[in-house]
Amino acid sequence: MKIPPPTTATPGISKAEAKAPRSAEQPTTPAPQDNVRLSALSVQVRALEADLADIPVVDHARVAALREAIARGEYTVDAAKVADALIASAGELLRPGK
Repeated sequence: MKIPPPTTATPGISKAEAKAPRSAEQPTTPAPQDNVRLSALSVQVRALEADLADIPVVDHARVAALREAIARGEYTVDAAKVADALIASAGELLRPGK
């Protein structure tokens, strides 16, 4: 069985019409424009986010002070306080609904 080559003809269009360049004068539809209106709360949230971006994540002065205290042997850890904080944190994680 022999398969004929594909035809590129479009039904209803002559070969001359298919080869003719398309005119640039064809009407185009303008792209739709989207309008967004932010609520007052959204504007406040954006302002707070901008303010938070300016706050450093790490307090470098506090880190330097802790390093110096450790180096001098003056930094002590209250084991009971650390244990209480760990137990409280675990309790929050285990509470249903969180």
